[in-house]
Amino acid sequence: MLADEPTTALDVTIRAQIVELLLVELQRDEAASRGMAVLLITHDLNLVRKFAQRVAVMEQGVLVESGTVQDIFASPQHPYTVRLLESKPERTVLPVLPLSPVLLDRKRCPWNSPRRCRA
Repeated sequence: MLADEPTTALDVTIRAQIVELLLVELQRDEAASRGMAVLLITHDLNLVRKFAQRVAVMEQGVLVESGTVQDIFASPQHPYTVRLLESKPERTVLPVLPLSPVLLDRKRCPWNSPRRCRA
C-alpha cells in the first residue's frame, strides 16, 4: 500500500487514528496474511523512526541514502540526511496586535438576539 503524506494537516486525534490504522494494524495484520507492505512517503521523521523498518532519503527526487532506520538515524552518511536529522521545525505564532480590526462583534450582529446570535 502506498501512503503519501497520510497525516499531513490532520488534527492530533485524526492523525493518531490514521497512524494506528495504517502503520500498526495494516502492518501487523496484512503483512502476515497477505505479504503486504506499507510504503510511507513522509516528511515526518518521528513517524519514520517509530514505524518504519527501512528508510530511503531523497533529495530533489534523487535517492541519496537508504538503510535500516537504526543505521540511518544513528549514523547518516549523506550530507542531506545529516541536515534533515539535525533540522528542528520552527513554529512562530505571532501575537494579535491591539490595533487589529474586530472581525466578529456581537453588538453589531444583525441577528443579535438570545435565540439567534451565540457569538
